[in-house]
Amino acid sequence: MNQVSKTLPDQALNRVVERFPHWHKLIEREFARSEPFRLLCEDWLACSDATLRWSSGDDPVSQQRRSEYLGLLADLEREMVHWLRCVERAEDSLLNCRSLICPPGTEKQLSKLSPDSTGQ
Repeated sequence: MNQVSKTLPDQALNRVVERFPHWHKLIEREFARSEPFRLLCEDWLACSDATLRWSSGDDPVSQQRRSEYLGLLADLEREMVHWLRCVERAEDSLLNCRSLICPPGTEKQLSKLSPDSTGQ
């Protein structure tokens, strides 16, 4: 966990939700459920903050750093979008599976995994 997240653990979550508001419920669930996703959000926050810091200068070094961080930010955002789309597809598959004939006990297991079981 980076230093920013130790002092402001929800800042990464809040900023990612601001960036992708249409996925706010899914982001909140994944942030609570998955340490790798939390780390991805924290990396995104650190990169976003660095991009803003380097945006204040017009010198060649500032321009170069800003360009590098913008590239990293785009990579992190693509990774987050990929993650969220994969989770959406997995949840859709689980919900579609309920309409099939499932082995005994599967329905109970599926209900634990479905997004409806989280109360959100």
